[in-house]
Amino acid sequence: MDAYQRLIENLPARLPPGRTQRASEKGMRETVAGVPLANPAQAAREVEQLLDGMLATTWGGGERIGALAHMRGPAGSLCHGIEQQLGIESHPLPPVSAERAALAQRLQWKLACNHAIGLHELCAPAGKLPRFKGKLVGAAIVAGLVHAGQTLVWAYRQYQAPPAGVWQLIHAFYAFACELALGDQPADDPLFAGATLSARNAYAQALLLAVSNPYRFSARELKEACAVIRSVVGQCGLARAGNHGVIVDTDADAGPGYVDEERLAAGAGVLSLDLEPVVRIFDERVALLPEGVDAVDLPQPGGGVVNTGIGFLRRLQANWATAVRGHARLSASHVLDLAVGMHALHYALAGNMDFGTFIRQVHGEAITVGRHELASAWLATSDATRPQTFRGDVLDQSEGGYQLRLQEPDGARLRIGEVIGLAPAADASEERDWMVGVIRWLRLENDRQLVGVELLHRTARAAGVRPVTAGGDTLVPQRAVELPGHAGQGSLSLLVTNHFARNVTAAEVVLPALPSDWSATAAVGVWQCGDAEALGNACVRVTLVRDEVRAAGGMGDRA
Repeated sequence: MDAYQRLIENLPARLPPGRTQRASEKGMRETVAGVPLANPAQAAREVEQLLDGMLATTWGGGERIGALAHMRGPAGSLCHGIEQQLGIESHPLPPVSAERAALAQRLQWKLACNHAIGLHELCAPAGKLPRFKGKLVGAAIVAGLVHAGQTLVWAYRQYQAPPAGVWQLIHAFYAFACELALGDQPADDPLFAGATLSARNAYAQALLLAVSNPYRFSARELKEACAVIRSVVGQCGLARAGNHGVIVDTDADAGPGYVDEERLAAGAGVLSLDLEPVVRIFDERVALLPEGVDAVDLPQPGGGVVNTGIGFLRRLQANWATAVRGHARLSASHVLDLAVGMHALHYALAGNMDFGTFIRQVHGEAITVGRHELASAWLATSDATRPQTFRGDVLDQSEGGYQLRLQEPDGARLRIGEVIGLAPAADASEERDWMVGVIRWLRLENDRQLVGVELLHRTARAAGVRPVTAGGDTLVPQRAVELPGHAGQGSLSLLVTNHFARNVTAAEVVLPALPSDWSATAAVGVWQCGDAEALGNACVRVTLVRDEVRAAGGMGDRA
């Protein structure tokens, strides 16, 4: 099937407009002028109805494309308003917010489909470029690609798999642009006033964002990733049947693959996306930074810059290298119990004890050997809430992590960067060893919740930490998880939540005895805070070193 016919593949059949329908640019302009944008809910219903009506009827020549130009403003305003309303809500979205996000996704998809039909009508009957219409056709292709790309972004925002047909249409738009030699022709960017965009760059934006695995990002990070990619996408290489880079099957309803397991090998009839030029740009920008500066400014098309941290650039690139894998992955079919979040993980590691009971028990063991007096701040700690655990089917695994499918995702509020415990499935009362990881990506496919977990450590121990600031103020005790052996001799490696204050210089740490090691008795000691590494939006790994000064004065390790 040629690119022209692929534009309308799987789109609904259309009928001539009825007597009361106004299938013209002028009629649509007048209708859109009456949409009550001051009432977003009503405006959204009317805009969607107008788009549905356009999809169901035939239009003549370029009338549909002209009419869509008038629809773009109201639809874009509504989608922007929805994005502002959603803010940074965690996954899964509440029902009202989820419906708003689904509405924005539908509006973008229907705009994309209407542009595909409009191109098919304008270039009828054989898919040839009409005389003196090159600019109009090029602009319509760019607009179609942008709206289809925004459909994907809204799916990513909800951690959902792309709707059926979106990637197929994106490939068709770009193939048609190349067939008409319009791939590099600039057109007005539908999303950014004053900027221009070519079909090639609009297509590459969708590919590069997918290669970056957008399911790894929070809503804020997804927006930042889009801005960074927009700054550098023009440097990407696109070649038919290339022998290096990320491979894209343009005949499939799929992108380049969101994770390594979905990537293709080079071959005939495929497109390759070369990311090396972008990597060089990032490296050069970082190399030019003065010492102590950890953010770069990337110029945006049409003016302005996007300021982004070096750490985020590296995270963005982390999924690009596919030639060499950090660990070989193996298929698997076993089941793991999952403790999501610091509260649930600490509860499981503590033997199903709430934090207050855990602290009193550890302090009691320390007092038995005459080494510590329980402080009132620790006594005030109490939380008897029993956290929920979940079960996940392991789809594949490696030394570096797991890909899981939740068995019953209802009630699981998952976040990118959240700490998670993993253990062989068993009754809750059974003792078992828990591994510790971080959620790196999420994706919904139909009713299946897929989770990608990076493994941090195969053993862990519950702990408590009472931070002390540089001014000597003692803060509220917090849950923590020790990663035994990670920090080396004379040091501790603790996982804490992102609420751990930045101005903390020391901490009193409570550690229980280790049943597997008779020499590791219950301990309460003061440690100096060393390096801190953010492992995501929700947890931090802190290295602590023994406080020799306080230990000499009798305030150090008491186990």
